[in-house]
Amino acid sequence: MSDVDKKTLIQPEQYDIKQSVLNKSRSDKFIMILTLPEALRKLKSDTRSNTKVDFDTLQFTIKGSPVPDIVIPAIGQRYAGQDLKISSHSRESYETVFIDFKVDNLFRNWWVIYQWLDLLNDESHSFYNENGFAMKEAWEAMQDYTANFTIFGLDEYNNRVIQFDYEGAFPTSLGSPKYDDTTADEIQSKFEFAFTFFKATLV
Repeated sequence: MSDVDKKTLIQPEQYDIKQSVLNKSRSDKFIMILTLPEALRKLKSDTRSNTKVDFDTLQFTIKGSPVPDIVIPAIGQRYAGQDLKISSHSRESYETVFIDFKVDNLFRNWWVIYQWLDLLNDESHSFYNENGFAMKEAWEAMQDYTANFTIFGLDEYNNRVIQFDYEGAFPTSLGSPKYDDTTADEIQSKFEFAFTFFKATLV
């Protein structure tokens, strides 16, 4: 039995209060912590630069429901004039996930995703790893451009209550920053990412 299975989950006192399950006080109910891939971590610098990034990990304030569908399909086994349904015991490939996030005031979080996509396909020459940041051979290249993401679901008191882990993740698209000077809302953007493994854990 794993340590997670052995752990006793303590129910906070606030959950003794009778309340609606949909009760919440804000729209951003998820925090995303993104670990940069090895190739980008080599570019870490405290100096603001068009060729550097500021950190090894990055936190996003996100909204929506960034949890993939989990599908283990059934198989119809013909028997006595009908189909007997049995499990395929095979998990379907996860669909890509869209993340809506708030752009920070220096565009640093948007810039990191932009640099990551530029590693996958250089904007000027349309090649992977055009600048030589990734050092591994082709059959190990995933280690250079993939990373692990963690998303925490928050309750109405902004406590972490569930953890979603995505392994082997990398961005596939980045949306344009949405700015509206007629409102006081923060600049919003979005990105899409693919991943291989997914795990959910109660906190």
